[in-house]
Amino acid sequence: MEEVETNDLKAVRKQFKDFEQFMSSLTDSQDTVGRVLARKLVDVEGSIRRGQLLCGKAESEEERAAIEGQLRLVNGRWESLRELSMRRQNALQTTLNQLQNRQLVLIDKWLSGVEFEMTSCEPLASTHDAAIRQIEAHTRLQSKIHAFQDTINDLSCFVAVVDEGDSSDERVGLLEQRLQTIGERWRAVCEWAEVRAAQLDGLAELCAHTIEVFDTLNVWLKEREHELLGLKSAHHLEDPEQVAEQVRKLQRAEAALEAEHGSFVRLSQLSCELVARLEKGNGAAANDVRRRLDTVTQRWDNLVARIEEHSRMLVQSGKADVRQLKHTAPPAAHSSGGMEQGMKADRFVKANETSLKVTTLEAIQAERGETTSDTEDEEAKNQVTTLEAIQAERGETTSDTEDEEAKNQVLERFLRHVAKLTAEMEPLRAWSSTFQVSKKSDQVRKMISVCQEKLIQIKDQEAKVNRLQLELEHMHLSSNLTPAHLKKANDAFEKFAKGWARIVTKISEAMNVLTGHDEGDEETLVAKGIEQWIEGCDKVLCELVKLPVEERTKRVAKLQQQLLTQDNNLSFIEKDPLKKAILKKGLDIVRKRIAALAEEPTTSAGNAEQELNQELDGEWCTVGDVEALDKEVQRAERAVNIARQADMSSDIVEKAETKKAEMEERRRATHAAQEKMKAAEDGLQRYDISFIRI
Repeated sequence: MEEVETNDLKAVRKQFKDFEQFMSSLTDSQDTVGRVLARKLVDVEGSIRRGQLLCGKAESEEERAAIEGQLRLVNGRWESLRELSMRRQNALQTTLNQLQNRQLVLIDKWLSGVEFEMTSCEPLASTHDAAIRQIEAHTRLQSKIHAFQDTINDLSCFVAVVDEGDSSDERVGLLEQRLQTIGERWRAVCEWAEVRAAQLDGLAELCAHTIEVFDTLNVWLKEREHELLGLKSAHHLEDPEQVAEQVRKLQRAEAALEAEHGSFVRLSQLSCELVARLEKGNGAAANDVRRRLDTVTQRWDNLVARIEEHSRMLVQSGKADVRQLKHTAPPAAHSSGGMEQGMKADRFVKANETSLKVTTLEAIQAERGETTSDTEDEEAKNQVTTLEAIQAERGETTSDTEDEEAKNQVLERFLRHVAKLTAEMEPLRAWSSTFQVSKKSDQVRKMISVCQEKLIQIKDQEAKVNRLQLELEHMHLSSNLTPAHLKKANDAFEKFAKGWARIVTKISEAMNVLTGHDEGDEETLVAKGIEQWIEGCDKVLCELVKLPVEERTKRVAKLQQQLLTQDNNLSFIEKDPLKKAILKKGLDIVRKRIAALAEEPTTSAGNAEQELNQELDGEWCTVGDVEALDKEVQRAERAVNIARQADMSSDIVEKAETKKAEMEERRRATHAAQEKMKAAEDGLQRYDISFIRI
């Protein structure tokens, strides 16, 4: 055989594996050789008798001596072979153990070096050049990690070399722990590299674009500020020519603000995106971006305030007419209804500010709304009137089946729109459920900044919500849809509207707390009363489904009277338009639910819904029994089908689907537990076999 390799671990492993096969064949031949030699170690006396028997068959003394000589020769060669085999096995084991330990030391050293690079890595860059350098450095690190992958993969071929001593089990345990630690460290390195790569992806372009827009807008603001320095106070304007010149300057300044407003909006969006990137990896740079945006916003607001102040002074002095200045309102003073009064800023709100005049998100809405509102309304109408178009194309000969299919298409399209918008708002919903307002002095500014970012996201979604509501209204105006179709659409929109209202309420309450609004005034008390009534009404409406028709009709009539009272109370709220819009949305949802209850014709659906609800609240199988869980999954599927086919309320359908998902999860967990147990048993069995062979 070739000499034992002393430097190449793969070659030693191959030699060790080949020699294991040789030792196995040697073990298999031991009985045969023993029978020939008649010298088994386990029964020496029997061996001697069998050797004597062989010698006794010899015809002469010489033949007997020859046989004994041959036996001694074979025995000597066998013992020599065994001795050489044991020496080679020991040499292979020693060399393999040394090389494997050397490899572990090398891996540990490599991991320590990479971990040091990770800890000494610079925070995320906030400039283009620095981001490029970080991307290049991370690319080199990823190449280094990729090249070391084969070395880590070799650990799967690791051979545990043990002896028959008392400490072998302890050494094996320490070795397994060491391998596990290396695996965990390697996994942490790979995960960190992936996260870092995702953070750096596109960062250089984002930084460059943000700085470019900021520099351009900064130069533009300097020019506008210089121009406004030439404005005079109203009492210094003596003749009509000076007044007219002042008015023209104000109009030019206002027109310039409107023309450049898109750049300001773009800077706000880029800054928010950059802050979101830097928040975790470089908080100081994120704060710098916030301060930079705050400075630009403050300068923009100062321009707006100066234009408004000069316009107001001209009107108050009587030297200019309001009609002359009616177009000088800056972009930030635009209002487009709905939630825009609550979109208080892509600027930082000051504690003593209660006016919404100096904001910019309203202008964003106005800017987008003027160009898209007509198109969006037309799209919504076209989507809902698809049914009429289909019928017009097919003519009066359209069959009932085709009509039903067309109706289903309209409903399915609306449900897809609801599902898509719900998925888009999932990050906002998750944020609203976990966000907690803190009024600590060192956190207020950060809280306001976070709320401003969420306000921008909410504002972006508001137009889609309005289109969705418009689409639902057109569906109700269509005489071709059945009550069942409308009920499904109403349930879907009602569920969506609840989530939307929770998001808007959360951001409104947070901004009210952070900006120091007084919660003890009369309007606030009225608003709280309406909120409490809506919450109580939600619980009452859920219980009304279970009541008989006569009792339910009486209760619905009382709720309708209370709803009129709350509508009157809502008109009392004037100071907080955002709160008023939220409460109005909540009252509209309650109104639709009350109307849906009033239209239900019989109690059969209510009884079926009550029975299904009781079944869902009953006993269900727990984890552990796969066959029973299979039956429970089928049972839950039947409940879902019954709820959908009977057009039950969205709460019951959701409850049935939740129960189905719960049963499927329990079944999956049971399968996983059984597979892990089987894998553990197989692993123990393999270890036992390996130890026996060694």
